[in-house]
Amino acid sequence: MTEERPASEGERTVAFLLSLRAQGVRDLSVLRAMEKVARERFAPARFADLARQDVSVPLPCGQTMTAPHTVAALLTALDLQAGARVLEVGTGSGYVTALLAAMGGAVVSLERYRTLALAAQERVAGSGFAGAIELRQADGLQPDRTLGRFERILVNGVTPVIPEMLLARLAPG
Repeated sequence: MTEERPASEGERTVAFLLSLRAQGVRDLSVLRAMEKVARERFAPARFADLARQDVSVPLPCGQTMTAPHTVAALLTALDLQAGARVLEVGTGSGYVTALLAAMGGAVVSLERYRTLALAAQERVAGSGFAGAIELRQADGLQPDRTLGRFERILVNGVTPVIPEMLLARLAPG
């Protein structure tokens, strides 16, 4: 009788990426970023075993870490070009923030909850992409005018109406 050994990190990554492909994710830049950024590094420790599954994971402050398939759809729709300035509203765990940086974005991420902002800052610092990320505790629906303009804005969450203040942060075109 042979004993099953746990899958290696590489095998888990391949299985994760193949599961996303099976769900229709085809954007290579998104898949490459998801290969580079380990989701379990950003998940709360007690949910790390769920990180490579297509499920949302609870975060403190009543927030959630969005399921990978949904994240892939958002990033694909964003059509991010390398070097583009990106405003992310709702940092959460910092996972999407790191993915945006892995895709070549210069990211400013705003998180309203101090607990989440501090934890995300720690996770992002060890991600290898921290140089492309500026993380602030702030209300993302009322961004500071001094932030300038952005080629892309990604809102993690639901809002009935996009605030004019947020739209004013979009660069022309």
